[in-house]
Amino acid sequence: MQKRINDFHRKTEPFNGVCFEVIWGESNISDFNSQSWLYHKFLEKIFINLEGMTPVSNTNFLKENDDNNLLIPKNIYVDRKNMCTLTTNGFNNLGVINIISSYESNEETDPFQISFIPVAKTKKERLNELDQFITLLLSTDKNFKAKIGLQINTNYLESETGIPDILETMEMLDMCKPLVSIGVAIIPRISIEMSLQDVIKIGEHKNTHAIVTSDEIHYGSMPEKIDWSKLFKKNSALLKLDNPILGKISGTPILPLVLKQIRDIRGAGFTKHINGRGGIMSGKDVFEMYTAGANSISLDTSIILKPFEIGSIRRRAWELFGVDDFYHNHK
Repeated sequence: MQKRINDFHRKTEPFNGVCFEVIWGESNISDFNSQSWLYHKFLEKIFINLEGMTPVSNTNFLKENDDNNLLIPKNIYVDRKNMCTLTTNGFNNLGVINIISSYESNEETDPFQISFIPVAKTKKERLNELDQFITLLLSTDKNFKAKIGLQINTNYLESETGIPDILETMEMLDMCKPLVSIGVAIIPRISIEMSLQDVIKIGEHKNTHAIVTSDEIHYGSMPEKIDWSKLFKKNSALLKLDNPILGKISGTPILPLVLKQIRDIRGAGFTKHINGRGGIMSGKDVFEMYTAGANSISLDTSIILKPFEIGSIRRRAWELFGVDDFYHNHK
């Protein structure tokens, strides 16, 4: 994880006793446990200041599936013209066992977040994966110097639609009670494709401390909202995947959908913290997240598509979000 220097930051309100930065840097930006790709490391060293963000791990499985040492990872295609990416189902990840036991995780003193996704094909197996993860986290929590948050990604890659049954999601949140008792902040990641009713149920669960919107949508989904024919032309390199229908799109086309989702959630009376993630490429986008009702933001794809906008995005987020001004003074 990156070390922070003297700089101006803004904090969120506490989630289960944990205060995060108002900008959450997903793995591509925060380089959580060296999970960003090689050219991102190069950009950070030469051009881009990526400090002042809460580090969030890549979405990890139980088992390692590490593809992050490639300059151009095999599971992602970039369309700079339309400002979007298409990612296949093979996430690059170190596996939660490696993340939890790593030196960096154990030595980090500022709060950070771990993102986890169960990927088994059946409900029983997915819940068992989550149970194994919780048991592991409970047994190693005492080794952490920092307080942590857990993002639970409920977009199962192996399910028929990619959207979990709400009853299964609620059962997963029930299972998180032991983590809540030791001070872990539970933050479900909701899908744009979920119904408003299901989102509210997830958000209002007693073990949910905040929700984070998803920055991706399944390829071909919601055709009434996204003109896929304009984004991905026939024979486009973006479609040269083993099975593109299993891929997910991130980037600028997602932003209007995320903004509408946040407005709808607030309109339904939801009052807990919302972290807005998806399609943020400029300070103007940050302001739109703020006016929609978000309390903080996440950054990820912007490091691929608009790396030189990161500075203006950070400054705008610090102007709009947060409850506490403070200075870090790490040596």
